[in-house]
Amino acid sequence: MNIGIDIDGTLTDEHGYMIKKALEYIEREKLDYKIEDESQYYTIDVFNWGEKIEEEFWNEFIFDYAKNVKIYDNAAEIIHKLKENNKIFIITSRGFTTEESERGELMRTLVVKWLQSNNVEYDELIFAKHGKVEECKKCNLDVMIEDSAYNMETLKGIVKKIICFDAPYNKNIQGVIRCKNWNEIEKVFE
Repeated sequence: MNIGIDIDGTLTDEHGYMIKKALEYIEREKLDYKIEDESQYYTIDVFNWGEKIEEEFWNEFIFDYAKNVKIYDNAAEIIHKLKENNKIFIITSRGFTTEESERGELMRTLVVKWLQSNNVEYDELIFAKHGKVEECKKCNLDVMIEDSAYNMETLKGIVKKIICFDAPYNKNIQGVIRCKNWNEIEKVFE
């Protein structure tokens, strides 16, 4: 079986990290923002703070996130088990990874180092430019483990089975297998 696995929000708690750091940023900069809608995917929508602050926030924290975000419990161990009889594709559309620039090269390097330091095994690492449809088609995926509502909707009919890593921003997605953690994901493959 060919299994695709997203990184941000699937191997990591990107949403939790983002909210924690954004609240620290708001306090430090003495900004007048608060959480407006925690069920939103993007920081700009969670805090309703506009493009300028969004850009400043992520410019400050994106590389810290890439280096230091924690992996979800049991993710690496379960991927190791899955890899014994399946082909694993890590497919990410993390910011900057498809840029031909210094920061693009840095982000790609950080992704590889993060996967190595967290013992995440895979057969191929793919940096997706716009969504993941073409990459999933090329890999002939049987299963995609994903958190992005947009990606899941666009992959319906392309990937045989979509496992949704449950998050506040993807509650409305239907026709997927919803899992709250990696132990639940492992049970899907039993």
